Amino acid sequence: MNVQIIVPPEREGVSFREVGFTIADALKKVRSSLNVRVDPWSKVFVPNIQFNPSLGFGTWDIFIFPMTVAPNATTLFAYYASPLMSKKAWYYGVVEGYPFISELHKNYLSGRVVTPSNFSKKCLEEIGVKVKTVIPHGFNPETYSFNAPLVRSIVERFKGKTLLYYLSSGIRRKGIEPLLKAMQIVKKHRKDIILHLDVLPRFVDMHYQTAKKLGVDDIVVIDGDFGQMTKEMVVANLHACDLYLHPSLSEGFGMPIVEAMLCQKAPIVVDAEPMNEHVDEKCGWLVPYDHVAWENYLGIMNIKEHVFNPEDFAEAIIYALDHPEEIREKGIKAYEKAITKYHYVNCYKRFLTL
Repeated sequence: MNVQIIVPPEREGVSFREVGFTIADALKKVRSSLNVRVDPWSKVFVPNIQFNPSLGFGTWDIFIFPMTVAPNATTLFAYYASPLMSKKAWYYGVVEGYPFISELHKNYLSGRVVTPSNFSKKCLEEIGVKVKTVIPHGFNPETYSFNAPLVRSIVERFKGKTLLYYLSSGIRRKGIEPLLKAMQIVKKHRKDIILHLDVLPRFVDMHYQTAKKLGVDDIVVIDGDFGQMTKEMVVANLHACDLYLHPSLSEGFGMPIVEAMLCQKAPIVVDAEPMNEHVDEKCGWLVPYDHVAWENYLGIMNIKEHVFNPEDFAEAIIYALDHPEEIREKGIKAYEKAITKYHYVNCYKRFLTL
């Protein structure tokens, strides 16, 4: 059986590339006889040519396309999912709201989409796209082992202060500005803290300026390493922090939340889907949102944002920091939930039986 997975080119769509390669690893664990390839979408495939390592599969039994559901990506999926190429084709699609796709695309995608979250499923079905099923993103727990020397170096960098960590692209809807406003309040209660942010390089100066304006630049460190770090470094940062914060207003899934859980961290998240699909009060803290706002993102999607009050997020941070034993207990439960619900083999083997 041939399985073809198409992912973005290198240095683009880092999370989708990671998903694609993790699916491949899982399927090979389940059935070692499978021929599984992962290729960038720039590769050219010619229908009905026998397997050739230099060309990839000419035809395949299962085709999987992990990507945001968007007009250009849907057209690309339709090409690769042609009956000349694929017996079965699954658009492993994620959304953060309502994508602006045509009725033609909606009809084509119906029954061919698998989503990683119930939130993505609801959004797509509300615009008329029938979703086949939900398969959560899977994670290999071995990837999240504790690297003592690397973790120690991070702890020493921040001089042993209580470390709060957030990993995100840094775009507006990821909630960094309201988080910095929350830190104004936290700073009045705790002087021994550092908020470490990892964002895209182009957002470092912008967020530093906001931190300076709010008077919290002395307790905030911002690195432009999002999408640039090795996986080992991502995992070490998660292990090194005392508390993982994820104040994002919207997600399609929220991979860093589960990654933090696999490092025995109890996250603080907004109490909205899909964040609360991962986190409950047993394994983290849920911050209520105040209202829903909508963002027309590049004409691609109408994104649903769950806007919270900084005061509420600050209250959750302060409570957690004042209860370190609860942090530890919830961290253990977070790990137990993540390793059970999101084990990569258990999740991704389902693609073989759809």
